[in-house]
Amino acid sequence: MQNKKFFFKKSKALLIKKKKKKFTFIIDEIKLSNLNKDEVVIKVFYTCFNFKDILIGKGNPGLVRNYPHVPGIDCTGKVYYSNSNKFKKGDNVMVIARPSGVKSFGTMSNYFVAPSKWIEKIPSKINMNIPIIFGTAGFTAMLAVQNIIKNKVSKKFPILVTGATGGVGLMSIFFLSNLGYKIFAATTNVKKNYNSLKKIGAKKVIDLKEFNKIIDLPILKIKYSAIIDNVGGNVISYGLRELLQNGILISVGNVESNHSRINILPFILRGVKIIGINSENVSNILRKKIWNDIYKNIKNKKLDLLYKKYNFKVVPKIFKKMLKNNYRGRIIFKI
Repeated sequence: MQNKKFFFKKSKALLIKKKKKKFTFIIDEIKLSNLNKDEVVIKVFYTCFNFKDILIGKGNPGLVRNYPHVPGIDCTGKVYYSNSNKFKKGDNVMVIARPSGVKSFGTMSNYFVAPSKWIEKIPSKINMNIPIIFGTAGFTAMLAVQNIIKNKVSKKFPILVTGATGGVGLMSIFFLSNLGYKIFAATTNVKKNYNSLKKIGAKKVIDLKEFNKIIDLPILKIKYSAIIDNVGGNVISYGLRELLQNGILISVGNVESNHSRINILPFILRGVKIIGINSENVSNILRKKIWNDIYKNIKNKKLDLLYKKYNFKVVPKIFKKMLKNNYRGRIIFKI
């Protein structure tokens, strides 16, 4: 713990500015306020984009109402200054799957101020770039995988992963294929993404539009033992009807829609379940288990296929591409 009287210098950050209904993205200087009790200044080494950043960049009022704003949920770096007894200057730390970038300015900055309860130490044997490769997306995917293991999901039928080219989707395929599960990946562009999804571990790549063509019957032929869904809408409506007895659908995202028309017969006749997960609500004990399970996968060569790394100076350009859905997988930045 250091002196509480700390006058913070300026920091370069990605700023989202709003004028009327138009958003612009620039790297500019910001001035952060003095530290409160139990807050820590992190000198950021790596940060990344998550789906929540895209929503903020499009002006989603449920996340951020006041602009200019600095996005970014995740970062790794070193403690630069600490008002907490838990951390000292020089500690290697990470902030991942926390409310950062929503309840505060985010991590896309040279320096990031966070309450100590959001911060975790990076194990000494783990390189600082490893946690950011996985980030909130990988953390969420592993939480979904742990639910699949906990519910003893059968390997008799494949597991369907929707939104397969997003961070959570790719990480889910990566983790599950490493555990020996058969994975079907659903995407909106099969031709473009077929080869990359197969390389990561998908056994079959299907068109997400298939869920708009399914016959509207209360029970459908069994196709899947479990579904990890990042899309919502018709995937939940029809996917539940294609699950085997006691199968589970893990709801992670809502890219297509927040709403779904659900028939209750799959619950009654097949005992299926919907499990919703939110990585921000995970206990510290479960967090440690999730990271331990994630770190078991870092030597797998397929990991390099899941992300691209850029210098921070190009972040506005990359952000604009992401807002047009012109991207795949994890995008990380070295600051």
